[in-house]
Amino acid sequence: MMIWIVAGWLTALTMLALLVPALRTGSRREFLGGAQQIYRDQLAEVDRDAARNVLSADEATAARTEVKRRMLSAARRADVPAALPSGHRAPLVAAAVLAPLLGLALYGVTGSPLVASQPIATRRAEIAAAANFEALVGDLRSRLESDPNGPVEGWILLGQTYMRMGRHEEAAWAFGRPIERGDAAVEPALYSLFAEAQINVDSGIVTPKAEAALDMALGADPADVAAIFFKSFALEQSGELRRAYDLLRARIEAETAYQTWMELLVPRANDLAAALGAATITPTVAAPGAGATSG
Repeated sequence: MMIWIVAGWLTALTMLALLVPALRTGSRREFLGGAQQIYRDQLAEVDRDAARNVLSADEATAARTEVKRRMLSAARRADVPAALPSGHRAPLVAAAVLAPLLGLALYGVTGSPLVASQPIATRRAEIAAAANFEALVGDLRSRLESDPNGPVEGWILLGQTYMRMGRHEEAAWAFGRPIERGDAAVEPALYSLFAEAQINVDSGIVTPKAEAALDMALGADPADVAAIFFKSFALEQSGELRRAYDLLRARIEAETAYQTWMELLVPRANDLAAALGAATITPTVAAPGAGATSG
């Protein structure tokens, strides 16, 4: 059962990560820096729960993977401008607040394997919540489609909402809209978001379409962590393991301070190192508190 508590905390953090940027202007780096510290604390908590056998090995692995994925997503968003016209904030804030309800509603409708079946009458509230959320998402989509100059952030929120709903084709479509219209406000991160959604659509295969988006992201920002991560899979799929390894290693070694995304890129690089017979990578900087010992 602890895995659902962990999932709840992750959902709450996601909601905050969407709400705070929508309600303030300027860079997100200060807020996301705090969020990254919370993610590190969550990883430590998962480790403690696994050590106490509160979480099974599979549950701990799933929890760590999800936390690290969100670390990468947060790092990718760190420098994306957050300012929104006031007229667009209401639907975005509403979507962010109600997004977690979808997961709860769907879980209530489908039922947990650990809970006995319930009559449909007791699930009407959850079904209604899911329907309301669908209507809200549809309203956000309609608002964006009706405004030729709709904010890029709105399309990003819609795409991220679709991603969390498991509707990857629609997520790719939403991320792709600002790209297709040649929006001047498109950040390199949007290309990697689009690529990630497209990779999910194609069951983990990095197609030429997704790789082209990754190349656009890296062309604009060679240090884009998410684009580097997914590009390494594209290179591996084409048999270029050495290039994939070198790409990851160069990005890791370029840092002079610990970055949370290293928790994801270092194991990925070392998997390739094992396949190549190359040297494993150990960052020259350690995570905060990594050397601490308990009393």
